Amino acid sequence: MSTFRATLVQAFTILEQRFQFIDQDHCGAVTFQQLLRRLALAGFRDSQRLTELFEAVDVDRSGTLEFSEFLMLMFLVEPLDKVFQGSALETVSLAWKALEGAFSRHDVDDNLLLSRAELQRLLVAMLGSAFIGAPEIEDAFKEQQELRFSEFLFLLYSLLMPQGRYACVCVCACG
Repeated sequence: MSTFRATLVQAFTILEQRFQFIDQDHCGAVTFQQLLRRLALAGFRDSQRLTELFEAVDVDRSGTLEFSEFLMLMFLVEPLDKVFQGSALETVSLAWKALEGAFSRHDVDDNLLLSRAELQRLLVAMLGSAFIGAPEIEDAFKEQQELRFSEFLFLLYSLLMPQGRYACVCVCACG
């Protein structure tokens, strides 16, 4: 397994565990209050910033975050050391930097979206050809021509963590 892939799998595992910790009723979604309470325990106490982030990533306006939305929230939270510590902080930080860099490098038209061709090039460059033609990719492009970063993030989670607790959620539902 490539270092890039191993880092992503570790980061997604950490993020799954964090989501499960916050989702105390195990309903598959977290409320703002659950998130605020649990992140405050970790040291993140900027409730105004958390409100802004929550509203920005709650794309379906449900008032809760599903895992796909939570991934994007965790990508946007700064500083990360107020949410993660030790090796978890290092792993998630490294994964986010690598993903952001890969997305930027392969977004050749610089429109902040990945076309199918751009995504294919990114996957081959970063992970090899194992995922080319994967059904998750077909699903992601079923109703759209390009993916936003949040959709790309959840697609990678679905590809790398097929046995993950949240991998069955539709990629197109991401924010």
